Amino acid sequence: MWLPDIFVRVYLYALIISSIAFPLAYAVIWLTQPKRTQSLVRAKILVRNFLFLINGLVGLYVFSVRLFRNWIVIALMAVTLLGSVYLTEGIGKLLAKRLQRHDAT
Repeated sequence: MWLPDIFVRVYLYALIISSIAFPLAYAVIWLTQPKRTQSLVRAKILVRNFLFLINGLVGLYVFSVRLFRNWIVIALMAVTLLGSVYLTEGIGKLLAKRLQRHDAT
């Protein structure tokens, strides 16, 4: 299976740029709200975007030093992104339990 370099490069740059742009946009929206609340959703979004950024940087490194073929890089990034989503959900559940215990005392 053959993938052009430009496809992989665009995919990785889109991942990195979106991982930076979305938290900035979310911060602007949060700052403009009249009533700012602390929420678990915000923490999960920031953790997920941080993990996506790390995945994108690792993928860019793997792509730039030509450790694997292009389709393996894309598959590796897809698997690590899914892992990041599940890790974020796990962290969210732990934080929710911690917040419930903190509110109960």
